[in-house]
Amino acid sequence: MKDLLPFFLAHWPLTLAFIVTLITLIIFELKDRQGGAQRIDSAELTRLINHEKALVIDIRKNEEYQKGHILGSLNITPDTFKDKINELQKAKNRPIILVDHNGNGFHTMLKLLRQEGLSAHYLAGGVSAWRQDGLPLTNLTE
Repeated sequence: MKDLLPFFLAHWPLTLAFIVTLITLIIFELKDRQGGAQRIDSAELTRLINHEKALVIDIRKNEEYQKGHILGSLNITPDTFKDKINELQKAKNRPIILVDHNGNGFHTMLKLLRQEGLSAHYLAGGVSAWRQDGLPLTNLTE
């Protein structure tokens, strides 16, 4: 234990990088918990779609959506999300899952949903994780 301080002082750049990384991870974890959104994986999303008729909202740009999306998902981009919020009220008894490219771009939309009294989940890793898990995507040109 007494050797830790000299180690930290001798390797201060590594120590600083570790501390910054740790703080960043804590902040992101707190943001996720505070937002009331539950991170789900591809298997859980599949279960929610099949058994609870989940509403999957793909928030990527239309061009990305057309290249490949989860079957049955709606494409509502962040710039049109606010305009569509009333339509989403119809699905308040169904699970709502937000999907983006890599699982990081959903915070604003989750906040809007919470303000309207709706709760939502998000797909951890986004469409990239879905694809990596070997699950199918469909596109509009098929």
